[in-house]
Amino acid sequence: MTFVPTPRAELPSIAELFESTAESQQALLSYLFYQQEVTSGFLTVVADLYRRLGGKTAGGFWTWADDALAPGTMRVLITGTTARRILLSRTDADANPVDLQGFGPGKSVVLMDDPGTPPVTAFRQYLVTSSLTDHGTWWQFDATRTATFGRQDTPTNGTRINLLFS
Repeated sequence: MTFVPTPRAELPSIAELFESTAESQQALLSYLFYQQEVTSGFLTVVADLYRRLGGKTAGGFWTWADDALAPGTMRVLITGTTARRILLSRTDADANPVDLQGFGPGKSVVLMDDPGTPPVTAFRQYLVTSSLTDHGTWWQFDATRTATFGRQDTPTNGTRINLLFS
């Protein structure tokens, strides 16, 4: 096999190459912007839907905690591919007591950003697989992650999180 160079006259000019690259980058950025808008809109609709369920759900806002479980904090421990252990203070971040008596296997938990500071960027849904374990000032229960949407990074310590129970 021999190399046959392309004649110089058939190569695109620097201006043509720049224009082609600029067009493709603009198309890519437009797509990414559109995708971000759709994701944000979807998560806002999910947050609104759960708010409208009224008496069928309970919930509140907790603060993500990396270590000790203080009043108003929560965290999620990864125990398997989709298995999670959720640790939750009995009072939310606004010092409101939250009663989860009767909450257990088959119920669902939705974790998302605080929609008071839009846009919502993360949504996770869990199916509860164990009974509540009462540790006095906090609860513990196991769950399986069933749905995710948006940014799924672990929240930084102190991030306000919205939890909905149904």
